Amino acid sequence: MNGGRASAGPARAQPGREPAAASGELVHHWFNGLWGRFNRRDVYIRTSGPGFELELRQGGAEGKPWRRTFPTLDAAVDEAERHMAPEQRWTDLMAAHRRGAVARARREPHDPASP
Repeated sequence: MNGGRASAGPARAQPGREPAAASGELVHHWFNGLWGRFNRRDVYIRTSGPGFELELRQGGAEGKPWRRTFPTLDAAVDEAERHMAPEQRWTDLMAAHRRGAVARARREPHDPASP
């Protein structure tokens, strides 16, 4: 981590594989850089109505989630950072999520009738 925040780095995880049950817009996604159901950790923050939902997940998309809602983004990020072990190499995957969304949009056929 860098100054208490997860550091940006090359994204090796598979963005867009967040759990289907998740709702709201993804604001943050950190990955600990380890693979396998016992080692992988993902930390997500999503919008959730008027607040922000923090989801901790062990083992990738099939892992069991722990979720809590916070009134502010800062409160959700503070709690997320408490769960990110400093000895692990945490990577912020939001840039990879954005690249994936752009690539998917380019592959979808454009309807000239739509605005």
